[in-house]
Amino acid sequence: MKQNASGKDSAFSVMAMDILSNVLSRADNPGDLGTYLTEQVRDLTGARCVVLIQCPSTPSANAHRVVSVNPSRRREWAKSPAAKRLYEVVHDVPAARLWRGDEPSEASELLRREGFELSMVFPLRAGEFRVGAMLVLGLPDEEHIASALNLLNSLSTIVALALRNVILYDDQAQLIQERTAELRDKNERLNEEIVEREKAEEAMKASEERFRRLAENARDVIYRMSLPDGKYEYVSPAALSMFGYSPEECYRTPMLVKQAIHPDWHKYFEEQWANLIRGELPPTYEYQFIHKSGDVRWLNQRNILVRDAGGKPIAIEGSVTDITERKLAEEEIRKLNQELDQRVRERTAHLETAIEELEAFAYSVAHDLRAPLRGIDGFSQALLEDYSAKLDEKGQDYLRRIRTAAQRMGQLFDDTLSLSRVTRGEMRRETVNLSSLALEIAGELARREPDRKVLLSIAPEAVVTGDARLLRVALENLLGNAWKFTSKRPKAKIEFGVTERGSRRVYFVRDNGVGFSMDYAGRLFGAFQRLHSGDEFPGTGVGLAIVQRIIHRHGGVVWADGEINRGATLYFSLPLKYQGAQPWK
Repeated sequence: MKQNASGKDSAFSVMAMDILSNVLSRADNPGDLGTYLTEQVRDLTGARCVVLIQCPSTPSANAHRVVSVNPSRRREWAKSPAAKRLYEVVHDVPAARLWRGDEPSEASELLRREGFELSMVFPLRAGEFRVGAMLVLGLPDEEHIASALNLLNSLSTIVALALRNVILYDDQAQLIQERTAELRDKNERLNEEIVEREKAEEAMKASEERFRRLAENARDVIYRMSLPDGKYEYVSPAALSMFGYSPEECYRTPMLVKQAIHPDWHKYFEEQWANLIRGELPPTYEYQFIHKSGDVRWLNQRNILVRDAGGKPIAIEGSVTDITERKLAEEEIRKLNQELDQRVRERTAHLETAIEELEAFAYSVAHDLRAPLRGIDGFSQALLEDYSAKLDEKGQDYLRRIRTAAQRMGQLFDDTLSLSRVTRGEMRRETVNLSSLALEIAGELARREPDRKVLLSIAPEAVVTGDARLLRVALENLLGNAWKFTSKRPKAKIEFGVTERGSRRVYFVRDNGVGFSMDYAGRLFGAFQRLHSGDEFPGTGVGLAIVQRIIHRHGGVVWADGEINRGATLYFSLPLKYQGAQPWK
């Protein structure tokens, strides 16, 4: 038995030496070495599976890499989560280690699940670096474990060096790859920057070209002057027509333009220039300039003060516009306005004189004719009273017609005087309670005709500012018209109210009288205009004309709305300054 064992050990030693020799020849090819080594170790030990793994010096859950597996059908398992967990567990094994399935450890449990009852692990180190491990899994027995341990221990150094070379190679390859990628990214960014810069340069060239075309074709003079030397860096070609001096002359003699300022404007220009240098930049200023030809021109100048990064003024950029034609036109307009003002004053004076004369004439005529009319009316009445027995019915009818005509003529004179009075005299602005005025006027109307049944509605506290006398006359006419045109209604209704239209208050007088057709609304406010006959409703047609003149004198507007046999509404509105001394509620 001992002789047989000795023979087996001898054969094992020969095989081991042969493996060692082949390992040495494959040390520079880790992939080939791993395949050969796992195959030979499995044949040597009779193990069910041999796995060669590589790990870096600082392993993580996914850091181990399977270099070789024998048999190859176990490759899927060697990459499984269970196998990876096994690699993590055996990673810290300091030396060669034998695991039996009955040991109470996580490694034994993981091995036993795969049917590996007896297994060995050989850590692979290259100096201080742990580079991997060889797992010999599922040994048939323990007969040659000691010899196998000796062989694998002797092979582990060579295998570790080979794996270390692989790690160094991979690390260097990774570093080269990362560096290459970094350089590629930088190169791409550089190319993009170059492309962007080329685009920016092209855009700048195009912009400069557009600016140059604009500047060289502009009617205004565009310039740039450096500071503090006061030399022109650029002057557009328009300088030749505007100043009479070419850009080249301006470059040669920077003070040329300044010297051509009109003497009357030297002080003003110096003040503006000083403000400009101090940074107190006026947006624009105007002055007179003497053209090279001797003509005096008006110029408008606009400047921008250019500063460096430190805030120091380094240049002035600006433009100059010839405004001579505009100034001449303004002077012409000023003269025309003066002439027009004088003409308006003269015409106004003439009109005022003519109006005063007309009003005096109208008053004189109305006043002087009133006595004869009273005589005609009085004598006609006396004839009717004293001589009616001597007159037949026809003669009496003639006298009655004479009296009616005389009375109507007297009323026309009175209304004419009233119409003229509302346009004369100074207006007195005061607080006026329109509601109170409406109540007073309604009371007067009711006292004149106590038998009439009229439903009156008057909005409270309608307060405005204006001429109380004129506003009373306006309300008297509006309420008087409503009272007159509802006289044939058994149940008459008259309302004075206030409403809002936008930001303005609108006052109105509404009735349910005979109304009118809107086709004739334009005639309502004309003097002596009537929509109903005198036999139907008395009056001269002056009342609404008076209302309109009063409201117009206050700067307001008046209008009407109506429908035949459905009543009428007369509206008026005053400007904001007249609308109310107190809020209307």
